[in-house]
Amino acid sequence: MTGVHAPDGGRLSWRGEEVQLRSPLEATRTGIGVVHQERNLIPGFSVAENITLQAPPPRRGLVDRDGMTAPAQRCLAELGPDIDPHHPVIELSFAQLQLVEIAKALHTDSKVLLLDEPTASLSPQEADRLFEVVRRLTAEGTCVVFVSHKLEEVFAVCDTVTVLRDGRSVLESAPLADHTHDDVVGLMVGRSHSATEMEPRAVDTSAPPVLSLDRLSTADGHEEISLDVRPGEIVGLYGLVGAGRSELVKAVLGLDRCTGGEIRVHGEPVRISSPRQALHRFGIGYLTENREEEGVFLDQPIHRNITVTVWRKPARALGFVSAREERGVAQDLVDRLRIRVSAYPASGLGPRASGRTPASSPEATSRG
Repeated sequence: MTGVHAPDGGRLSWRGEEVQLRSPLEATRTGIGVVHQERNLIPGFSVAENITLQAPPPRRGLVDRDGMTAPAQRCLAELGPDIDPHHPVIELSFAQLQLVEIAKALHTDSKVLLLDEPTASLSPQEADRLFEVVRRLTAEGTCVVFVSHKLEEVFAVCDTVTVLRDGRSVLESAPLADHTHDDVVGLMVGRSHSATEMEPRAVDTSAPPVLSLDRLSTADGHEEISLDVRPGEIVGLYGLVGAGRSELVKAVLGLDRCTGGEIRVHGEPVRISSPRQALHRFGIGYLTENREEEGVFLDQPIHRNITVTVWRKPARALGFVSAREERGVAQDLVDRLRIRVSAYPASGLGPRASGRTPASSPEATSRG
């Protein structure tokens, strides 16, 4: 729909006429704006330059750099963030970058606006402000396609719903008022959904904690944070954007400096200096919120990204890694976690007919 990929079937119509969009710029000029799930900002440019990039203000045949500020400020004001238009985007937080992406889409005055998980890194207040903008735009005649895994947001802002499962449409443009939350969940997962699946899990609160933070303070400003994580327990860290959730996790991993308090693993005080030490010595894994820049190696194949933290398994003498065994370890994880790689034949991975452990089995849960 945005000209990034060429369709190999079906038809795309704009105002009743079939069209072919060969590039994102062509889609923008047609009137289609998009906020992608992954950011598309230029780090070396300012906020104003990024927001006005697709339609920069002209002056005597050149770009009017001074004229960028006013439209950028207008778009940012609609979303509410206190961001300086002259600030380099490379110095912004993850949430601020997302807001700049949305402001960039607003600047093009699109007739159709595609929002691909736009609230993924926004606080509830920032998301509510975005929804106000969406409602205003639709009241003025703009069409909005809102992609989200957060069903409460879908029910809050959408009129109709289309549900995709495994690459196929199982519900198309149906009035949302005719469907309940459980109806949509059932269509998504392919089976009926009952409220009992959402009941809290039983945890033995008398069990000794596996991980403890005791009055932990950090160089990022945390003061005397304490929490315990027991076997089988899921502990949620909640707070507004900028409250220090990610920074606290990074301090536990040794990425940020601890200035006070104590970290204990199985009751023993520890000093963790790196994610490598956290993983291999203490069994603490880390999944970052910033997958593109901190979570994967984009220039490496899928199997290498899967096995990069467990290279000890396929390693041979002198630390050399067998490519064949590396792929075997990766294939095992692809099967257990049902990772879809069939669209990437160059990965050398794919579904196997047998020897597969379902991702929902106790074995996969305990070993994963």
